[in-house]
Amino acid sequence: PEPEPEPEPEPPMPEPEPEPEPEPEPPMPEPEPEPEPEPEPPMPEPEPEPEPEPEPPMPEPEPEPEPEPPMPEPEPEPEPPMPEPEPEPEPEPPMPEPEPLPEPEPEPEPELKDPFKSDWPKYERPTPKPAEPGRAKDFFDEDFDNPRYEWDWLPSGVKVIKGSPSAPGALEVGANKMFQLGGNVASGEIRAKIWRDMDDADARKTGKDVKGYEIQLRFSDAKNYEALQIRGDGYYRIVEVTAGVSRTLVGDTKGDYLPIPRWDRDSRYDDVVVTFSAKNINATFNGHRLASTSKAGGSNGKVGIRTLNGLKVAVEKLSVDEVGSE
Repeated sequence: PEPEPEPEPEPPMPEPEPEPEPEPEPPMPEPEPEPEPEPEPPMPEPEPEPEPEPEPPMPEPEPEPEPEPPMPEPEPEPEPPMPEPEPEPEPEPPMPEPEPLPEPEPEPEPELKDPFKSDWPKYERPTPKPAEPGRAKDFFDEDFDNPRYEWDWLPSGVKVIKGSPSAPGALEVGANKMFQLGGNVASGEIRAKIWRDMDDADARKTGKDVKGYEIQLRFSDAKNYEALQIRGDGYYRIVEVTAGVSRTLVGDTKGDYLPIPRWDRDSRYDDVVVTFSAKNINATFNGHRLASTSKAGGSNGKVGIRTLNGLKVAVEKLSVDEVGSE
């Protein structure tokens, strides 16, 4: 190949023109001397800071206790040797069978006492005498629902009322009236079923003015007799009238009335039994025993009924039985 031609040399750079010299600057005026500053007053010396109190020295920590050495494990105790079993005792020979004892005789069971049973002997009602036609006297037994005796002789204010389907027959005794039967009885037993004609106002009254009645025995006249007196507020007493003077045989310490046991204020029916013999008088009211006396006169006389303080009664049954004298 042909050799490349050599490059032409570059033309020379022109020389630079010299810069004109600068004009000299006028001299700066000398600065005025600055006034000397006044000397500053000296700073006060700072007060010395108080030295801090030295802190108390920290107590030295107590040395930790040295750990106790581990306890040695206890050696296991040797097990005691098992005791040798005791030899079984030889069985005892069988005991002879005992002879059989005789059987004990059964004891009778004790009787339980009935608290409501009375120790009084069983009462046997006396047998009345056979009824005789005519007027009732001495001992008799009359049911006024079907009368067997004659009662047309009764005094004023006393009469027999025939029975009806709504009411039984009865011997009616008016207010403050009385009657006495014939004959003379020294010892006997009077039984009477009596209805009291009382309203609620009468039943609420109490005291000596209460309506009532009396069953008379050994009656010879209005001034000589004995009687069981029943009051409509539930009280009773037994009196003896001699020559018109009344004496209380059974009553309180003042000679007044005693309360009737288990009195029923709402009931108007009374079942009364009076037994008298010699100086003794006993009575029951609706089956409850009343106090008795052994200080009666002991004579004889008629049996009768009298109403007190305006009471009216109806006697549905009336009987007088014979009893032995003591």
